[in-house]
Amino acid sequence: SEYMGEEVERAIGFALVRAYKYRAESHCTAWHVDDCYEEVAQVPDSSWVRELMADYSHSKPLARAVNHYIVFFGDDGCYEVAGESAQFFEQGSDAQQS
Repeated sequence: SEYMGEEVERAIGFALVRAYKYRAESHCTAWHVDDCYEEVAQVPDSSWVRELMADYSHSKPLARAVNHYIVFFGDDGCYEVAGESAQFFEQGSDAQQS
């Protein structure tokens, strides 16, 4: 992507991923694009995370939070991740956690 006239490489890392989903651009609705076009957004009160937690079968409770993240990339599609946190990396920089 471009930032202040310079080409910048970016990457996103997710910690403790429990599940993920992908939708091709042709199957995305406005919900999959609004507020997350080439930006990671956190989905509050996620029914998907509630479903995952209901299916959790381990006798020991999860010690960490499970959050629902969503990002849409133009000409590709929408990625959703259920995990503890998201980290953003830019060329030559340290991670920034969300």
